[in-house]
Amino acid sequence: MTEISPNALSPVIASSQLPAAVAVDTPPSLVVGRWGKDADEAPAGPVFLYDGEDLPEDLSQLNILLPTAGEARAAELMQLGAGRVLFADAALLDSELVRRMTQSFGSERIGVWLPLRRKAVSWSLDRVCNADFRCLTPSLGEAGWEVTRADGTATGTDAAWWLEKMRERGAGLLLVSVDFQDETDHNLCSTLVEKQGNLLWLAPRSQQGPDWGAEDWHRFAGVSRFVLPQGMDIAVEPPAEELPA
Repeated sequence: MTEISPNALSPVIASSQLPAAVAVDTPPSLVVGRWGKDADEAPAGPVFLYDGEDLPEDLSQLNILLPTAGEARAAELMQLGAGRVLFADAALLDSELVRRMTQSFGSERIGVWLPLRRKAVSWSLDRVCNADFRCLTPSLGEAGWEVTRADGTATGTDAAWWLEKMRERGAGLLLVSVDFQDETDHNLCSTLVEKQGNLLWLAPRSQQGPDWGAEDWHRFAGVSRFVLPQGMDIAVEPPAEELPA
């Protein structure tokens, strides 16, 4: 059964009320992975690709994403020598899948992939709380991301809560794919980085150009692990030299 986080109601916080993103004092060192279909013959960093994309004979250095496949396919890939598999829909449907697989193959070879989007907020007219007044009540208490299925279908599952559950079950890599809307996304991501550290990897969901702003995710959210498509790079300014005393 899918574990769905209950939506706890709290006073609504509009995006404009959230604290502005502030540059991380000392952003951590970068590691940049590439999608296998786009990677050079000898990529400098980790290689990620979707299952079924003409897998090469040597799978030992690959991180293979399983959008819908589950335990049987993952075990098959492990037997073929895959470096790591990342579950998506299958983990949502069976949260103990990750625990079983890490017990069999080790945490370093098991991860999860979470396609994310901003939670939708709906408003309803409250006719109960006050006999003299009517007020609009939001469905959410604060901004957040939700996990979707690989095909984009909403699940209502809170991303931060689900990442923590997957880490507790032993996942050794947490890859999230999300597009950039505004600085609220940097704030949300910064919270995830604080909790998950270097287990967290970030990739654009559909954005391909500079609008995604890889440098800003690094600077303002503290992300240090990226999976980027060919043609999207991250340029980080070197730290300023200290003036001599």
